[in-house]
Amino acid sequence: MGTLAANLVYNLPANLGTVQALFMPVSVPNDMPSIAMDLTVPSVPAQRVIIEEDESPEVSAANMEGGVRALFYLGSVQASASWFSYLDRYPDFDVAMVTSFVPSMTVTTTMTPVHNRIQQFGLDATLLAGGYDLRAETAFSLTGDIEGSDPAARNPSLSSVVQGSRSFFDGMLTASLAWAPRWVMNHKAPSDYSATADQELARMVRQYDGQAFAFENAFSARLAGKLLAETLQPEALFLAELAARDWLGTVSMGYNLADGLNLKAGAAFYGSFLEEGDADRELGTFSNARTVDNDYLFIELRYSF
Repeated sequence: MGTLAANLVYNLPANLGTVQALFMPVSVPNDMPSIAMDLTVPSVPAQRVIIEEDESPEVSAANMEGGVRALFYLGSVQASASWFSYLDRYPDFDVAMVTSFVPSMTVTTTMTPVHNRIQQFGLDATLLAGGYDLRAETAFSLTGDIEGSDPAARNPSLSSVVQGSRSFFDGMLTASLAWAPRWVMNHKAPSDYSATADQELARMVRQYDGQAFAFENAFSARLAGKLLAETLQPEALFLAELAARDWLGTVSMGYNLADGLNLKAGAAFYGSFLEEGDADRELGTFSNARTVDNDYLFIELRYSF
């Protein structure tokens, strides 16, 4: 999704590297399917749950985003450090509970989506040596709920990606392996909260906020080819999460029809290592009810000019 941005880059002397500053006056969150609802569950007392519609953050000085990045060229090694301040692309919730007695006793829980600010600090490095491309990226995301006490807000987290790639047959085939660990600080499972309402809220939010597990390991393997003078480009990718125990597989084939005209077709498959009906499938990225039945085929015709 596009966003308004001002990007300033200063080249350091002697080709040592660059310093970059980025400013975005308008925050653009991810366009998510609506989860708005108004549901009353008959009980004593009655339980009414209202989830309000997610609204884009208003244009204001408090919602502006930006950061800086310093990149250094050190022979075969490139390294960078960065800081970026932004509003979470996925919503947390402000929760309010009200008890009314007319016409009957009802507990109303209203959940208002909010896009809280995140301070993200990054360290990246790339090493090109002996035909290998080695990359490592690390990001520390500092959120407002440092202690993990709010069941409807994301905790601070540390995530990394380590990837190694190598080309074969004069660049016609490239193989890549990657490992992506993620650690959630002060993680709490829904059962760790004492109040029943907090347990239910955490159980719902953990299904989509990416923090269902205190530690997640994701692995991926990718093969990509450039055949027939780069006219034909096949690609296959398999990605698996070990804590969530789910996976994603994709295959595609691209063909260059003419200068600037490319045809591409492919497929994606979502799956889980858990048995169908297992409640933990809802905690995965690729195995939850929103994705697992959404395998798809696609064909794309692109003209570039």
